[in-house]
Amino acid sequence: MELSQKEKIRLKNKYGEWAMVTGASSGIGLELTRQLASAGFNLIINSRQLDKLQAVEKELKSNFSIEIIVVDADVSENAGVEKLIHQTKGLKVGLIIHSAGYGTSGFYVDIPLASEINMLRVNCEAVLSLTHYFGNQFKQKNRGGIILLSSLVAFQGVPYSANYAASKAYIQSFA
Repeated sequence: MELSQKEKIRLKNKYGEWAMVTGASSGIGLELTRQLASAGFNLIINSRQLDKLQAVEKELKSNFSIEIIVVDADVSENAGVEKLIHQTKGLKVGLIIHSAGYGTSGFYVDIPLASEINMLRVNCEAVLSLTHYFGNQFKQKNRGGIILLSSLVAFQGVPYSANYAASKAYIQSFA
């Protein structure tokens, strides 16, 4: 995926200088982070893995003239969500992308309950909390964008991934 120059300009004009991406160190989150950087957004990038975030920061700074704030925080924990919020205070964040997430699979009763609860905290609770916070910020500014990532499994339960599918159904409905 590559944004056209026209689209890059449109995004910056609509959302402003700063964007935040959770799950920015790999997968879809990393690709969206790269696209936002190419559009000239200053970025707050988040994941649990500081070394991977620092590698992303180095890559982006070598290719683009942008500011980057690295926030290594586990959004399955309230402290991680609060850390992200704290790191954005005073910044004119206009776009957030919730890309952090993961899924469990296997026989539900064989998966540790703690893993299932942690997945719900990442896939649902962190999205709820951060969307509420930034939604209020965007309401005050009368401007802002929120991108939530779901999955095709949101539309129908999936054997061996029922709780993951349910967490993505939550995101689909919430969006």
